[in-house]
Amino acid sequence: MRSRLWAAAFFIFGAAAGCGGFVESDDQIARATIGQAGGALHLQTVSLAVPAHALTNTVTLSLRRAAFDTPSGPAYTLEPATALFDAAAPATLSIGYDAAAYPHPVEVFVGMYTGTAWHMLPAAGAAEVGVAHATLTHTGTFGVLHCPGGVCP
Repeated sequence: MRSRLWAAAFFIFGAAAGCGGFVESDDQIARATIGQAGGALHLQTVSLAVPAHALTNTVTLSLRRAAFDTPSGPAYTLEPATALFDAAAPATLSIGYDAAAYPHPVEVFVGMYTGTAWHMLPAAGAAEVGVAHATLTHTGTFGVLHCPGGVCP
């Protein structure tokens, strides 16, 4: 019985290693090694989808809760700061939010913190209740912004 468990564990580990992606996750941080084939990273209500050819080399990306919040909720930091996604195949960041607090999805955007202020990013796709989406060409600190009438705090 023990040898079957070890064989199953070896098979699963070998299959995962063959996919070329290291993945680590808990409720504080998520890490994934993603290359030209693309991949995904998830933490709490945040998801990053990296399409094929968005990265020119293999990178270990990490996503963690930032030490501060946006005016509308939690902020998340995507690292390393040097990672760039191809503008022709950008990554998509999706952040869940409280739809009861912000019932009009056309007023909710993903924002990026630039060190002094939050800036609204263009929405990726149609507005969706409870989830804001944006395309990314680089890493940084992101969160949800409530922008009534298109005016952000």
